[in-house]
Amino acid sequence: MGKSSSSEDYLKCILAPFNPERFVRGIENVCGKELTMRSDKEYKELTIREFSKAADIYETDQAGIYEICKEDYPYISSELKKEDFNDLLDCGCGTGPMISLLYEKDPSKHYTGLDITPRMIETAKAKNLEGVKWVVGDCENL
Repeated sequence: MGKSSSSEDYLKCILAPFNPERFVRGIENVCGKELTMRSDKEYKELTIREFSKAADIYETDQAGIYEICKEDYPYISSELKKEDFNDLLDCGCGTGPMISLLYEKDPSKHYTGLDITPRMIETAKAKNLEGVKWVVGDCENL
């Protein structure tokens, strides 16, 4: 893609191909039940509740959603190698496994992790990655 203009350089967000079925299966695995939601509000409340429970084990073999999501990391990493970027926003960062991997390769970049679950962000902050910003928030209206 070449060198970014200053407005494009402000933020690059590379997303892995989203697979809704795989995502729902992962959420159901974490929750231990089939999802039947009635509203966006209920879905967000369930997300916060269940991922708060999973935060301490999220990056272990015991967390099904992490096992599913980490399949995307090589793809994301290879796509980022094609881009000239300084800033990266990871929406739905969880405990920050993707940012951690990228930070190991290049700690000079500006990384920001955004997640709706406060406990996930607390766990990410405990990694003490210098210069990384961790934000509790909803990326729905970005």
